Amino acid sequence: MLLEEPVPAKHFTTLKLGLLRSAIWLLLIAGFAAFVSATTAYVRVSQIGYEAGVSARAYLMASSAVRGACYKVINSSGKVKALGKAGAKLGNWGSYSVYPLDFTISAEDTYAISVSGPGSTTSPTFPVNTPANL
Repeated sequence: MLLEEPVPAKHFTTLKLGLLRSAIWLLLIAGFAAFVSATTAYVRVSQIGYEAGVSARAYLMASSAVRGACYKVINSSGKVKALGKAGAKLGNWGSYSVYPLDFTISAEDTYAISVSGPGSTTSPTFPVNTPANL
């Protein structure tokens, strides 16, 4: 009967280091994949602006489906003047899913829309005023 020699402890240490390196690589790859698959989003607003006191609509355009995206309409002083949730998907524009952001603002000022949740983004600023002043 042949007796096997015991495996030296250094071989176990080498094995453990190899497994540790493999685990680190897997975590890095998973983190990179999550970074790459992040949602790209934009808010499209009227470049002319919106009439004060009238129902208005902007659009959230996202590279992937967004559920539960919330938005705030913020004035030039940084105060929230309207808020809500993105509406149901309206369709696609190229590779983007399009969602409505409906709001009514009565005070004349310059505003921006800030979206939080999946696809967080902020719109360019836009005016709200009387038709004669837009």
